[in-house]
Amino acid sequence: MKYEEKYIKRLQKLARHLKRGKLIHKYIPMMVPEGRTSEQPPIFETEEGIVFAYYTFILVELPFLFPGQWQEINGKIVHVSHPNKEEFMSCADFFGLTPKEFLHCFTPIAQIPEWGGLRLKYDAKPRDVGFNITELLDMHLRMN
Repeated sequence: MKYEEKYIKRLQKLARHLKRGKLIHKYIPMMVPEGRTSEQPPIFETEEGIVFAYYTFILVELPFLFPGQWQEINGKIVHVSHPNKEEFMSCADFFGLTPKEFLHCFTPIAQIPEWGGLRLKYDAKPRDVGFNITELLDMHLRMN
């Protein structure tokens, strides 16, 4: 995994904001999806393919952290350059994350132990997510 400098700076900015714990929007913990236990990741196979849930409290912070690049339109957070793209894909692309890295950082119970950080629970706090982003970046820097 090799990150461009712009992705590192974006991830660092997001991690610092989350670790401060002073979100612009109200923190709402993720609920365990129906049919899952708190030890199962929210990853489902559907007729359309693989679907997963992620911490939406991160997405709603993006227009504040990166104004001009992200905005809220009709209750949906969109990347200005790609307004019709799925939120999570826009987010992964914006931060230069592979799907596995996105899941590691932003989805409960989907962490890869070798990448460092905490095993995130459904009710993970913003600072826990920020810590995992920092750990992923630290591992990247050690490897490169």
